[in-house]
Formats: sequence, C-alpha cells, structure tokens
Amino acid sequence: MSDDETIQLVDMHGNPLEHQFAPAASREQLTLKVYNYFIHQPEALEFISSVVADTDADKTIVNGKMHVRLDDSKFQASCLNYGSEAVINAALDENLPQAYAMLLQFADLPLYQNQIMTEITVNELCELEHRFVYTPELGLAKKVCDVQAEITGFLSGNLLKNITSFQANRIQEKFEDITQYLNFEQRAAGYYNISIIHRALLGENDTNNTKQNNAEKDCLKKVLEYTSDYKRINYCINRLGSDFADQGVIRAAYRRALQATGVPNDLYKINIALAQCYLDDFRPKIGFAFALKSPSQKKEYEKLEKAEMYYQNALRYAQKPEKLSLLKNIAKLQLKQHKIREWTETETTIAMKFLQGEERCNVLIDVAAKNLELAQPYMERALEETIRSRKISKPHKKILLTKINYHLRTLYTKQGNQQKLQELDAVMNKYAPQTEQMENPLLKYTKQSRQKQ
Repeated sequence: MSDDETIQLVDMHGNPLEHQFAPAASREQLTLKVYNYFIHQPEALEFISSVVADTDADKTIVNGKMHVRLDDSKFQASCLNYGSEAVINAALDENLPQAYAMLLQFADLPLYQNQIMTEITVNELCELEHRFVYTPELGLAKKVCDVQAEITGFLSGNLLKNITSFQANRIQEKFEDITQYLNFEQRAAGYYNISIIHRALLGENDTNNTKQNNAEKDCLKKVLEYTSDYKRINYCINRLGSDFADQGVIRAAYRRALQATGVPNDLYKINIALAQCYLDDFRPKIGFAFALKSPSQKKEYEKLEKAEMYYQNALRYAQKPEKLSLLKNIAKLQLKQHKIREWTETETTIAMKFLQGEERCNVLIDVAAKNLELAQPYMERALEETIRSRKISKPHKKILLTKINYHLRTLYTKQGNQQKLQELDAVMNKYAPQTEQMENPLLKYTKQSRQKQ
C-alpha cells in the first residue's frame, strides 16, 4: 500500500464510519435509564407493579420504602422487557418519533438527552445498535422500529410510486425474522402494516381489489390468526371479502377478541359478529325433515344453536334500542330449530315489553297459531288487548277481531263452552258487526249453454 493511500471503515450498508461511538452500555446502566424514564410517566404505578412482581430478590422495607437491588437479574430483565414492549407497541402503532425517542433516552447518550427527536440519522441508528449489544431486548425493539421506518418511508411521499414487489417482500422477510420474539398482537400489527404495502402495490385504481393480490391476502390471514383486536378483525374481513372461505379462522379471532375486552359495546358487537359467522356458514340440505336429519344435517343445525347462543350473549350487552331487533333474530333461529317453547317465550317478551296496540296483538295471534298448547290463552289475551287498545283504529280492530273470532270460536265449539261462545258473540256484535250479506253479482247473469269448441 502506497504512502498516499488511506483506509476508510464502512458499516454493513457501506456507510462511512466517521462517528465516534459511545461504548456498549451494561444491562445495569440501561435498566436504570429505563426505570428513571417510566417512573416519570403517567403509567408509573403500572410499571412499578409489573417490574417488582417479577423480582426474585428479597424486597426489604426501609423508612416506608421498598428496596430492590439494581443488580437483580430478574429486575433488570423485567425493566428492559417493559421498555422494549413500550417501544415496539409505539412503533407498530405508527408512532415512530416516540419509539425512537424512547430508545435514545434509554441509550443514555448525552448528546440526545432532553431533546425532542424529529429525525434520526444513520449515525444515530448505528450508535443505538452499538449501545444495545448487551441488551437484546432493546436491540429487538430497534429492529422493529427499523422495519416500521421502511414501511412508513415507502407509504409516504414519492417513495410510494417506486415501491416494488421485491422491496415489499424484503421488508416482510425482515419482519418475519423477528416475529418469534414478538407477542401475538405485535405480530398481527406488523402483518397488518405490511399488508398496506402490498395493497399499495395494486395502484390507486385497484386498491379495493384483493382477488389477485395473494401477498396481501396472506398477510391479512396471518393478522386474523394472531389478533384479538375487534377493529383489526373487521378490517381483515372487509378486505378479504366473501371469497374468504375459512370461517374457522374468523370465528377463532372473534373468540379471542371476546376474551381480550371488557367493554360492553365491543362485547355486544363481537357476539353479533360471531353469530353472523355461524349463520354465514350454515348450509342445510333442502328436502330433509327436521326430525330425520342425518348426522351431517345435525352438525349444520348446531351452527344455528351457536348463532342463537351468541345472540343471547349479545343481548346482555345490548342497549334498549338494539334489543328488539336482536330478540327478533333469536326468535327466527328458534323457529328454524323447531324450539317452539323457547320461541314462544321470546315472542312473548317481544310482544309485552317492546310492542303495543296492533303489533302486539298480531304477535300474540301468531304465537297462538303456532303453539297449539297455548292457543286459547294467547288468543284470549289478543282479544282483550284488541278491545281495550285506543291505538288501534276501528277498521283494524275489525280485522284483528275477525281473525281472533275464527280461532276462538273453533276452540269453544270443540269444548262445548256455550258461555264463552255467547261472550264472543257479544264482542263481535259490538266491535265487528256483520254487514248485510252481499248479493252474489253472478246472479245478474243468466246461465248460457256451453259453446261449441
């Protein structure tokens, strides 16, 4: 090598290494930085409870304060994991400035302390990597941030026009290299973000077309396999459309969502969605009587039972305006399953709690017509409701009473109950008197012999 030649050190990306790195930080040093950061955040109590619970060392109380040793390996791991999770969640939630700012705070680099980062350079990224050599937890968080930074970069500005399938797949491969170290919801968030890139590749005119975008479909399916987030599940289902046949994956995702939330409105919506999943998957064979269904048919009708169960669960969290339509859906399912007793109870609840006037009377008549064991009391209640209701017009009262009279007269006649028949006659004469018998118009025309063909 000649005297005028020099050596230029470069990093793995070919960038000149002109920045003087701070030495790799110890686990104890970074644990202290993470601890000091979170005890000044709104979630300080949650953080302290989490890390102290994972500490094995004796926790002595001195002057009313708990003393925990900083060199406790469990305490260090708990602090570092908590910090790593916070960074990863911020990055996957597309809040990269906050994620990188936390990493720089944890790294204990004097140059970056108490500064708001609006942009991070290659040198700063390299320095972070060097500082986290002994803390793989924070190293993992940085890798997630870097992947999300690529996604964000491609989806913003002019970079979107230049993105290729190769680049999108390369980003996905980088993410998949670290998925084994992430929890299920973080994996779901990552695949969701990557699916947006594959969607962008379709171009502005085809963003709603997923039929030929297998890469996006695969990502969305992985989101469904991992997530417990109700909104994210709905997004995937809407994007995949009716062509997506794996209802089992969707049902499993919604069941996880049920376990992950305690919000009444979300629980209502998730139960409704689960019921709909079973209804969408219901494929009965036509032509078989209910009682004679084959085992395969019985398996199909079990889906109706599941749908009814989830509707019943949804009813616990439904608001009053939502309850009527929900009860009607439950009643339809019970009738399909020939569960007349349960259907009668549901229809009675609908009639007596949610309906009035003519609507209530029609439901009572319908129950009487389908449940013969209770036909008489339901018809008699319909008669009573019709007579006393001020909301039913006279013409409509007459129509209702005509229906009721037909059924009750048949029942009373079979019983030979003359008193009830007389009472029924009195009601009909008062509220629905018979008009004079209509003359037959045909009588005006003389009969003619059959014409020859």
